[in-house]
Amino acid sequence: MSITQISSGIRKAIKFRSLFPFSDFNHVQSEVMNDVLYSDKSVIVSAPTGSVAPLKALCSERYLDWSKKFSPHKLNCVGMTSDTSVEDYYRLKKASIILTTPEKLDMLTRTQNRAIIERASLILIDEIHILNDNTRGATLEAVISRIKAYHISANDRGFAAEEKLRFLAISATIPNAQDVCRNSEVNYITH
Repeated sequence: MSITQISSGIRKAIKFRSLFPFSDFNHVQSEVMNDVLYSDKSVIVSAPTGSVAPLKALCSERYLDWSKKFSPHKLNCVGMTSDTSVEDYYRLKKASIILTTPEKLDMLTRTQNRAIIERASLILIDEIHILNDNTRGATLEAVISRIKAYHISANDRGFAAEEKLRFLAISATIPNAQDVCRNSEVNYITH
């Protein structure tokens, strides 16, 4: 890692320090820090979780929390769930962070929002283990493939995001994580 990368990482860490209400990262957070902050690789993290909730509830909870945390950094959060009205879609164009369920993301990637998806450089997928779900898994897999295809197409047209597209997928229980990583050029971290 070059000095420039290290100093850039330190500047990022200092800039966003206020986002974390604790003094030290836990063991898992410390272990994944280098891969998440200082590399351009996609990562799957499998670690115990502190709560279990429906994805829609998790999305809403994160939206409320992250809106408060990221707004001082001029990062605009938008929450998109099945409760989202049509009027909320105009906010997507100004979003820095979009929190959504796989089903809503599926709809967003099928419609006129392609440019918004192409602009993304990081896709965070919580509860990645739903890839094994008989009803929701295929939707999530299709969405991930579609996002990758959009980025390849954007690159070909010269409209790529400023940074390489990365996926950060987290789950307490993903039985086939090594298989997913092997097929996706993704780092796998387990704890």
